[in-house]
Amino acid sequence: MRRSDRRGPLVALAAVAAVGLAGCGDRDHHDERGSHDSALAAAVQVEAAGCQAAASIGAGSFIAEEHVVTVAHVVAGARHVHVVLADGRRVDATVVAIDRRKDLAVLHVEEDVAPLRRGSMRQGTAGTFTVYRDDRPVSLPFEATAAVTIDAPDIDGTGSSLRSGYRLSADVE
Repeated sequence: MRRSDRRGPLVALAAVAAVGLAGCGDRDHHDERGSHDSALAAAVQVEAAGCQAAASIGAGSFIAEEHVVTVAHVVAGARHVHVVLADGRRVDATVVAIDRRKDLAVLHVEEDVAPLRRGSMRQGTAGTFTVYRDDRPVSLPFEATAAVTIDAPDIDGTGSSLRSGYRLSADVE
């Protein structure tokens, strides 16, 4: 098996990292396949249309019954928001909370989808995160290598805020 030459650190915001923490936390011998499956089942592709010429596309995950967390810059100002579920169905979503400084949004989606399990992170924690490639969710393993402080700009470009996050090590191809 060939190792990827693209192994390297990824930095993720704590709240956004929680999006992909299916089955992580204090697991030492957790079923890794179950963790990947959970992350994929809870993942959604977010589509938002508003005044822009093209729709904004992003990713999110179910974090509670009928609630998805995503990044605010995808849905801010959108008139219509939809999510594409793991089974391929496209359903309506409503923005119910937004934090423009931390670039986070919560969507209400009337679908019965199991949310990600809550976990905790510390150095050495392993888990999975979900990304989209060619409009398909892909679940990838990671290891948290360090807790970090991130100075990230808000979505309006008028300031920034310090956020807790993690440096992640993952193979991304």
